[in-house]
Amino acid sequence: MTSPSPAVRRRQQQVARLARRTPGLVPAVDRALHRVRRNATLTDLFWRVFVPETTLGVRPVALHPGRRLAGRDVVFLPVVAVLGLGLTDEQAQTLLQTVADLQAQERSFKPLLILDRPVLGAARSHGFVVELVTPREDWAAMPGGSADPAHWLEHVGRRVAGIVEHYQVLHLARAGADGLDPLDLAVLRALAGRLPADLDVRLVEEDR
Repeated sequence: MTSPSPAVRRRQQQVARLARRTPGLVPAVDRALHRVRRNATLTDLFWRVFVPETTLGVRPVALHPGRRLAGRDVVFLPVVAVLGLGLTDEQAQTLLQTVADLQAQERSFKPLLILDRPVLGAARSHGFVVELVTPREDWAAMPGGSADPAHWLEHVGRRVAGIVEHYQVLHLARAGADGLDPLDLAVLRALAGRLPADLDVRLVEEDR
């Protein structure tokens, strides 16, 4: 089967976004999918008919985008989680600023920060959602905690897995004392090219 032309893809994406704005449609589709998912043939047919070739920038994802982006289609931007553990307060604040600058440049994602430093004032200044995990050095004193580093990693793994599922995270980027991992940075910069070209997403300054 040949891939559709860019014009056809744009039209498919426009129709898909319009359909997903229709009240009650997504729950109805989800119920139908639940009923047929155990049948491989029907499941394959369902996805070919009802789901576009890509859902990136097509399916709404609920998360506050922050203070820098506006526009009717901000809701369609994917969620990117940025995991920064073991940072100082200053490093965590620098990471927040880096993510804010990258989001303003690319206008292609909504950031979710996963940190073990409660830099909530800095996060609020950007309008970012932050999920906190227990720092490694505090884990042994927590109920159910342990001095074993592997036990803390298991805890963080479960916590992050739950966050990824809850927020429908597209990509989990990791950051250290020097900032975002270079490969993750490259992935975030590539997202814009995967989104529909006609999304109404703009900088807040452009609305003034």
